[in-house]
Amino acid sequence: MSTTGGNWKEFWLEASKQGGGDLNLIEFHLRNGVDPNFQHPEMMSTALCEAVGAGNVQIVQFLLKYQDKDGKLAVDPTIPSAYENQTPLEMAMELQHHAMIDMILEALPLDKYAEESKYCQRILVSVPTTNVPYSDYATNIIEQVLRLGHMVISAASSKTIKMQEDSNGSSLQTKYEKETGNAKFWSVSSFNEVPSPLASSSDSSKVTLAKIDTWLCFLLAGEKKPNNGSFLDLIDSKFIQPSRSFSTEYTAPNQVWLVVPSTLLATTYDKQQLIWFLQRCQTRTAMQKSAFLVNAMIIPCSWWDTLWRGGSSSWIDNEAMGRLLKLNEDDIAIGGKIYNHKLEQMPWANMPAVTDPKTVCQWEALLSKS
Repeated sequence: MSTTGGNWKEFWLEASKQGGGDLNLIEFHLRNGVDPNFQHPEMMSTALCEAVGAGNVQIVQFLLKYQDKDGKLAVDPTIPSAYENQTPLEMAMELQHHAMIDMILEALPLDKYAEESKYCQRILVSVPTTNVPYSDYATNIIEQVLRLGHMVISAASSKTIKMQEDSNGSSLQTKYEKETGNAKFWSVSSFNEVPSPLASSSDSSKVTLAKIDTWLCFLLAGEKKPNNGSFLDLIDSKFIQPSRSFSTEYTAPNQVWLVVPSTLLATTYDKQQLIWFLQRCQTRTAMQKSAFLVNAMIIPCSWWDTLWRGGSSSWIDNEAMGRLLKLNEDDIAIGGKIYNHKLEQMPWANMPAVTDPKTVCQWEALLSKS
């Protein structure tokens, strides 16, 4: 080890060591003039990128908080690796290093945060039963979203939140963190309690409350239709009522997905009602700035459907989930589409729209209060 000055290669190699390098040695080189943002032509990567790639959480945390002699943060978390052409955040997301994802998000300068926050979306999951997150459908999708590094908010009553603690008193946040490595799961009793992506951060300047990127609204199989009514009765009680909480363009989700079990669409009449409802949402969105685009995803839930998706435990495959959430990133204005669990358009979604004035009038009357 040099005692007369810092050595960039020694510094870089220490940061890239699998299992963690020597923090004291890394600090020594920084204190003796090493530029942490330099990329040597041979290495083509910053020390921060290397530490992320090696899974060195302590070194990543140290580098992101290290201050130079003037008291300024020395490491720039936005510089991409010249070799991979990926930023540290992109690398952490790809490797699903959730602890590092949160560290990097917190370290991003405010002028970069709006752009990079797409890597940590707020996904609202609402299911119309008290055992909401323990449902096979919801639990599977919640875990997939958490593994992608996003924040999941489960809308539930205060009583339900209490019921969600297991026999050992552990919270769902603890349960999901153990399963996915991502602690960004929250249960809230009001849509207005939605936390910031950096809810655990002390930096209140980045906190933005009550904004949802994507809303996954479940209509569970086995849910009884009110008064033996139609599919639209379920839509009214499980979607229309909560959606009133999004009263402005600012609070309205960027995109909404009705997650509908295939058993709730057993008849042509049910399918026609879903198609009509989605078209109705598109019309309202065009007329009202506070409205939002709504699509539907049909999830398989019968024995035959399980066989159809090849015995997979996922109600929507990981690639499709990634593409679904990426629609926000690409700013694709879609609405009124109906997909299966692979995000392929359902063949019956193109059936002719109902135009009979009497039927349309009845359906409008049912949802008139919305």
